[in-house]
Amino acid sequence: MKFKVPKQFESRVRKISIAEAIKLMDEFEQKLVPYTNKLNAAVATQKAAHPKLGYLNAAQWLRFIEIHLKHHLKQLQRIDKQDNFTSLRP
Repeated sequence: MKFKVPKQFESRVRKISIAEAIKLMDEFEQKLVPYTNKLNAAVATQKAAHPKLGYLNAAQWLRFIEIHLKHHLKQLQRIDKQDNFTSLRP
């Protein structure tokens, strides 16, 4: 599926290089590490809405974020192969 950027976020979106995207994803993934320790204390019945997936609890959100990041990494790897870039990672 393709999703458009919500209007309120359009001004914050810009095109970046593959290397920059991977760097940002790596940094974001590292920032998630401390939250994995807090999952045990999270209330499983407390949920927040996702626009397409419905209501998710903290563990489901963290799992979704992990899957979503990996999906985008695979997309970047496919682009890398198509465009014959030398390497995704510095």
